[in-house]
Amino acid sequence: MVRWSCQQYRQVCIDQQQFVVYDPQYNPRYSKQKIPGFDVREMVYNWPNPHGNGDKFELGRDIRVPPLAFRVNTTAEPSADLAQPTFSACTSPLIIWQRWLYNVGEVFESSYVRMYEEFAAGALDPSLSLVVATPHGLRLPSYMPLFYGALFKRPVVTLAELSARKDDPQATPSNATAEGWHCFERVTLCRFWKRKGSGLAAAGEHLLRTYADRLPPVSDLFHPQDDADALKVVFASRPNATGRALLNEAELLQACNGLDLAGAEAAARGSGRGGAGRFKRVKCVAHVFGRDLFYDWSLASSIDVLVATHGAAGYHAFYMTRGSSLVEIMPYKFQPDWANRYYALMLEMDRKVFYWSIWITDPNNSAPSAFERERVFRKEYTQRERHVSLPWPALRQHLLAIAEIGCDPASYAAAYVAGRHAISDELQPIPFRPTVGSEGWAHWSQSV
Repeated sequence: MVRWSCQQYRQVCIDQQQFVVYDPQYNPRYSKQKIPGFDVREMVYNWPNPHGNGDKFELGRDIRVPPLAFRVNTTAEPSADLAQPTFSACTSPLIIWQRWLYNVGEVFESSYVRMYEEFAAGALDPSLSLVVATPHGLRLPSYMPLFYGALFKRPVVTLAELSARKDDPQATPSNATAEGWHCFERVTLCRFWKRKGSGLAAAGEHLLRTYADRLPPVSDLFHPQDDADALKVVFASRPNATGRALLNEAELLQACNGLDLAGAEAAARGSGRGGAGRFKRVKCVAHVFGRDLFYDWSLASSIDVLVATHGAAGYHAFYMTRGSSLVEIMPYKFQPDWANRYYALMLEMDRKVFYWSIWITDPNNSAPSAFERERVFRKEYTQRERHVSLPWPALRQHLLAIAEIGCDPASYAAAYVAGRHAISDELQPIPFRPTVGSEGWAHWSQSV
């Protein structure tokens, strides 16, 4: 935890999300030293709501959490366990604050991957009691217990649950501590607010291993034997989405399933650019991610290509197998410096899953999002939220390149250097690339 932003305290009781400190070094009778605070000003969150990411609304973005309250114990404590505390030395809470915790990608890419790396290095004690400080005591998003449950022995709980008073009849008893107490010899507070650019594929693999016996088969979409020779393509569907939907998804699925790989392979051989012919045909389906996390992970680990507009669905690339591909669709006038901070950068740093992009440059292939014309909409997110009509020739070009390359990293590196991986909806090369230095695909041959 030395690489995280953390602060440790001794002899602390946690009461209704307040920290009551009994450490003698802060007792006003004997000391002038103040209790060190813990700054959570950067731990903002976006409004959880039924319309997707709350940051699209003027007052739905970067909502600040309340500052933490620390105080020294007094003779006026409201309950017996605070007046005469017993500090647990067996249980040590690790209390974390996560910026944008209601976005699955942000949580995976910051707190979870960093904890996983410490866990894998043997530097994270799995017997710690993990506690998430949700804003105002809101409930945990469903993915957090699964992420952290792969690292810690005890179930994760919220700070509100841990610190509820025992005499509160409405309180839910915490199961994060072995004894059920809320006074501890040692308490560690940590905050996470920066995404990590590498190591995400390994973190995804750990979740697949941990929950292997709970991952369902996906034979309703792809049969292990019958579809073994198929290039398996999944469109991340956003039905009834207020923004970033593929408006011509049905047409794309029909064209995709009709793609003739055999004819394309013959043409490629004639041009001297034929691949190994691993795939004989293409099978394309649409899937709505986010309804069943275990099914989502199982599906992602079973497919060859994920097609998704920019957004959280792309994070499923971290569960995909080596040599598979993410095709990310960028809405009209979407800013490259924004886009390149996410999957383009992260997948290139790990060099496990191949990254492809299609940028909408024709305004005729773009449509306003549901809230674009409303006064509560945040105007700087206009481009990110716009719907997309993706021309089939652009997607066809990428799918043929993926089938040609197969799982060969050398072939993908060559395509990357040639600029084939990033194109516009008008089939023109797009020069946008993340800055990765010697870790990127342009240096692949020198680094293996």
